[in-house]
Amino acid sequence: MTSEQISDLARKAGFRTGVMFGADGQPVYAVIQPVGENCAVELAKLANLVMDECIKTCFSVQSMLISVGAGEDAENGAGDCIDAIRARKDSA
Repeated sequence: MTSEQISDLARKAGFRTGVMFGADGQPVYAVIQPVGENCAVELAKLANLVMDECIKTCFSVQSMLISVGAGEDAENGAGDCIDAIRARKDSA
């Protein structure tokens, strides 16, 4: 994931996001801050959003493997990836 994608997911999870600029006006680094004093809620939401993105990526890989005829083992491997991420998400 790019830093922009991570910042976007953080914003969706409830973090304040922005960019710090140097004296020359160039962006120096991204800022991601919790809204309150404890960021546990935002972190949990962010983790779920990241897992959702990972599942989407696994689906894309699985679809690509099917389209090129990579074989059942490769297709099942991508499906196993999806199942593992869902199980982790459900246990969180």
